[in-house]
Amino acid sequence: MQSTVASMLILLSGSLLMDVYAKVIRPDVSLEKIGTLARPVTLILGIIAFLLALFPPKALEWIVYFAVAGLESSFFVPLLAGLYWRRANVQGAIAGMVGGLGAYIIIAGYLKNLSFGMHPVVMSLAISAISYFVVTLVTPPPSETVLRLYWGKDPIVTDQ
Repeated sequence: MQSTVASMLILLSGSLLMDVYAKVIRPDVSLEKIGTLARPVTLILGIIAFLLALFPPKALEWIVYFAVAGLESSFFVPLLAGLYWRRANVQGAIAGMVGGLGAYIIIAGYLKNLSFGMHPVVMSLAISAISYFVVTLVTPPPSETVLRLYWGKDPIVTDQ
């Protein structure tokens, strides 16, 4: 748990500095300046997280429960199929994510009978898989370049 929180804290700090500060607030900032800001920003975010942890919301376990189930519904099928199926494409992955998360929200929140007595994640995974495979099969396959990059024996050399 501690390493997960530390990773999230570093990720949040880096995202704020690189994406918000360096791209929006001061586009001309140097990497050295961002490096000097990294520790104080991470410390401030850590203090905020600590203070929030002192007074957790009453329904924190339910928030975590629904967040994890929503993430599973969204990303499990696209991730697994994307790793092991050469025909996988972007359109199918997006359809699987939207279908899975949408199904989970609807089934868990409004139409509990659609889960047929099972956890809503089970049915949302099925809907995610159907969305993923149907959309993947009716859209163009990945280009030869993409296939060689991720599956081929001869990696593509890009200019650096």
